[in-house]
Amino acid sequence: MSPAVLRLVLLVSCCHGLVHIYEHSFASVEQLVGQEFGVGKETTGLIGSCLRLPFGLFALAAGWMADRWGARRLLLVYVIGCSFSALLASLSPTLGGMFLAMFLLGTFAGIYHPAGVGWIAQHTGADSRPLALGYHGMFGSAGIAAGPFLAALVLNGGLSWRGYYFVLGAVGAALA
Repeated sequence: MSPAVLRLVLLVSCCHGLVHIYEHSFASVEQLVGQEFGVGKETTGLIGSCLRLPFGLFALAAGWMADRWGARRLLLVYVIGCSFSALLASLSPTLGGMFLAMFLLGTFAGIYHPAGVGWIAQHTGADSRPLALGYHGMFGSAGIAAGPFLAALVLNGGLSWRGYYFVLGAVGAALA
């Protein structure tokens, strides 16, 4: 794998780690959101579903769009859209705003896998693709572990769940 392709694989792999942080973001602060808005697990569970359902269901449409408009363009839409959605969550004054922010976050996050894996498949050769996908998988797993850890760092650092979403939005903007 050439150094240029390796750099791009690592960048796309960072996007993979971030998508799993976004995916698990609400579960990491769900109780705090419920407390602030004065709702129970039934309502916060629905908010979590507003993130998770489009994350999974939007993948087919995202694959179709990646085929037509290119994985690179869609990866940029994913990271900017997730960053915007996280910032929207951090500023949400109402429960309805949280539902909207989580739906948008799930929708934009649903773009990642078809575009990211497709990009790696298109830009690596048969001899380097397994290694590239290994990096990709490793970063994704690290993102799954990092989401709750990052929430703990932010919350223990004195910020609220809103601060956590602000940090996630800033990280996405920086990656974009």
